[in-house]
Amino acid sequence: IEYFNNPPGIDWKGGEKDAAGRIAVPYPLYDEKIHGFIETIARLGITDADSFSILHENGMDTAEVFSENIDSANEQVLCAMLACYVRQERFCDDLIAAGIENGNLFRILKRLQLLVKKASG
Repeated sequence: IEYFNNPPGIDWKGGEKDAAGRIAVPYPLYDEKIHGFIETIARLGITDADSFSILHENGMDTAEVFSENIDSANEQVLCAMLACYVRQERFCDDLIAAGIENGNLFRILKRLQLLVKKASG
């Protein structure tokens, strides 16, 4: 979790013209720890389609509104937020990068850690 509190900068690839004059869309190059995080979230099975329903039911249809809701979110909503970041990364390169840079991923993980500790005594 602490890795996300002060991660190294994210490198980007693409954005330059090739010999034919085409410009590749820039995309983030994530390090092994971030790839491991993505794989862990996927293995946990929380990236199912219900995560979007959970977020919608709680008035959080986009990652942009997560920030204002993290501190009051329950475990189900926090897991749905994580699932959203991982699932949407496939369609929107940089969503995880944005979540790291704005601190939301760290805050989600810390809140989830706090709730799990409270529940386990």
